Amino acid sequence: MLEQFQQQFKNNLLAPETDQAFLAQINEISDQQAAQRLSIYRNNVMNSLTEVLADIYPTVKRLVGDDFFQQLARACVRTHPPQTAVVAHYGEMFPEFIADILQQQAIDNLDYLPDVAQLEWLQQCSYYAADENQLDVQALTQVQADDLDNLVFQALPAVYLMRSHWPVVAIWQENLKAEPQPIDLTQTQHDHVLICRREFAVEVISLAPECYDFLEQLFDSATLSQAMMKIAERYNCTDQALSEMLAWLLGLPIFSTYSVAS
Repeated sequence: MLEQFQQQFKNNLLAPETDQAFLAQINEISDQQAAQRLSIYRNNVMNSLTEVLADIYPTVKRLVGDDFFQQLARACVRTHPPQTAVVAHYGEMFPEFIADILQQQAIDNLDYLPDVAQLEWLQQCSYYAADENQLDVQALTQVQADDLDNLVFQALPAVYLMRSHWPVVAIWQENLKAEPQPIDLTQTQHDHVLICRREFAVEVISLAPECYDFLEQLFDSATLSQAMMKIAERYNCTDQALSEMLAWLLGLPIFSTYSVAS
């Protein structure tokens, strides 16, 4: 009985209006008083969760404006209420929810918006990811020469990769400015993005396609030689270019440890 009442209470909090059948179960006060009090509670819940989404997705909010963002966020909260009390974990569904709304309402001038939202969500994930020590590059000097080709690298928990058909990094960076300028979406190539964390600061780095694919291979447990061979064949990269690429990547906070494949 209690569990059923709690579920009904939750449903009424998320609904735009209160169900009269639910109010009838509250005997201590009148239906009108119960509806008023529930309305206050509903507004507090909706405003709090909408503010959580606004904090995670400030670029999305700026791109669409306060009013439209409020509508999006409230509709998302009603459709996807929190499943945990940890609000830092809430909001993962927002990019996909935005994509669904744009498709349902045939809004075709904001096609880039779900990817911008995804970029902001991955920054949130990176910021709150578990701490692990970064790979000590000097330790690689202890690896036997015969084992170098068989090195397998593990990524830090705060590292994410993202592809997009849109210039999401440029859109995000431009909207960090006080007066953002329009971006020509027809003159840009696909984005290949690395998100990582250096101490307490999340970094968003645009990668060349070959560098992105190289990292993707490494993060997918390919050995160093396997990854290098695939990228060399796909992009006609020289050994020197690949070595320089690896050296640059090793300087970033993206690897936690390594092993030697047998």
